Amino acid sequence: MAASPIQNQQILGPDGRWDFSNLADTVSLKNFPDSLGQPTRMNGGDDQVTGSSIPIPGWFNDVNGNLGNDFLVGGTGRDKYLGGNENDFLAGDAGADWLNGNVGNDNVSGGAGNDIVRGGAGNDFVFGEAGDDIVTGDLVCRPGDLRAKSLELLQD
Repeated sequence: MAASPIQNQQILGPDGRWDFSNLADTVSLKNFPDSLGQPTRMNGGDDQVTGSSIPIPGWFNDVNGNLGNDFLVGGTGRDKYLGGNENDFLAGDAGADWLNGNVGNDNVSGGAGNDIVRGGAGNDFVFGEAGDDIVTGDLVCRPGDLRAKSLELLQD
């Protein structure tokens, strides 16, 4: 099996976080157990991150997209993804995810599980999907019948 750039360059920043700011900004954390539960900070470019699917308790992936148009896709566990200051695409998977598009015109989708899904500042498309989700954004969508204990629409 050939070594990937991440296997060759495991970088911990001064604060103990995974820091890929000196690498090409396409990173796969799939089947990479050392990244689990460690905050990961991406560079200021257009980042693409695929989360891990290794089953362990706690947070699976904790990724900050930083600046740029980020494409962040969660793994099968509980992910925490923060987009950057531009137009980001964030997608959870199974698990109770925390997703925040941050600043910019973002597309944020929770996936299966009880997720917290936030668009952030900008014109956002926010999608809850399966589970009991907490969803905030400019345009909020949910498949199937809308059933809610309460629904509050706020406008800036």
